Amino acid sequence: QITVGCCLGWLDFRYGTAEDWRIGRPLLADWYSMFMTRASMVATVPEEEASPVTASTAARGASHVR
Repeated sequence: QITVGCCLGWLDFRYGTAEDWRIGRPLLADWYSMFMTRASMVATVPEEEASPVTASTAARGASHVR
């Protein structure tokens, strides 16, 4: 569960709404919303230091861009 929650959080952090994984996955989205209320998850949400990858940057294959 922690691995899945962290992966979904990473998708939100890196891509924001540009690539919304929630579309077509209502049960997973509900689970993630509930999971993110855990104290351990709230305490470890990453800072907004890196800007999300834009669709054009992702299309060029530069997923490592900060």
